[in-house]
Amino acid sequence: MKNLIKNRWLPFKEASKKVLQDAQNYNLQNRKDWYEYCKCGNKPVEIPASPNVVYKNRGWISWGRWLGTNNQKHGRKWYVNDGYFSKWSSNMAYVLGFWWADGWVHKSEKSNFVLGFSQHKKERYLLNNILEKMEATYPIYGRRDSDVLHFIIASKQMYQDIVRIVGSQSKSLNGKFPKVPRKYLPDFIRGYFDGDGSIFVIKGRKNHLSSITCGNKIFIEQMRNELEKNIKGLKLAVYSQDKLKSKSYMLRFYASNTVKLGRFMYKNITKDSLKMERKYELFKRAEGLLNGI
Repeated sequence: MKNLIKNRWLPFKEASKKVLQDAQNYNLQNRKDWYEYCKCGNKPVEIPASPNVVYKNRGWISWGRWLGTNNQKHGRKWYVNDGYFSKWSSNMAYVLGFWWADGWVHKSEKSNFVLGFSQHKKERYLLNNILEKMEATYPIYGRRDSDVLHFIIASKQMYQDIVRIVGSQSKSLNGKFPKVPRKYLPDFIRGYFDGDGSIFVIKGRKNHLSSITCGNKIFIEQMRNELEKNIKGLKLAVYSQDKLKSKSYMLRFYASNTVKLGRFMYKNITKDSLKMERKYELFKRAEGLLNGI
């Protein structure tokens, strides 16, 4: 701990070096971008939210130097198919569902449009596969003190397409279930499930259970309606649960309904289809246990 300022913050040179990578990753251009980045919870804990105060007289020069911009405009370093969300396809619907569960979108005052995806480091291959489908060269990042990996894409068109589909920049509070073409609904649900769904076996039992969680009640109710409409004999209830200071909502699938959900989500998959292998294998096991439903 002796290398931390007052046993809390990294020395300026170490902090500056660590920040430059994230500043480029998150496309941080100015002080406002920096404060919004801090609010998102992505800032390393050993770096202060007010570096201009903490590092005053310890190496601080300017926000441009801190973020590596020096008030100069930089060309695009990485690439992506900007029109990826402009046209529906199987994998586009999956990526949209996955993003809806575990992603975010943001516009800064300098008209920097970014969207991000995150996932546990065990599923790095899935982030790589998503980047490949999006024809993206953006890197995947992670921190030593975290099991979460993420990548951030800067694209005005993607931002606009996402907001158009969601109907709002804030999907967690205001986003309604999108008008997904029926053909691609299984892919969208599979993507969302891989982000915010779980399948498991209760100790002492053989049958698999599953659930889908969301912080947006309207969205989860509309998802339930779509699932009941498209899966024969499916009846679901929405359960609420309190998590610290927030409330979340859940769809629960018992044994037979878990199999029905799996059959629906994976009925059209091909070798080219995006999916989380771990969950796919569990659904196949559940199918085997209750074959013939």
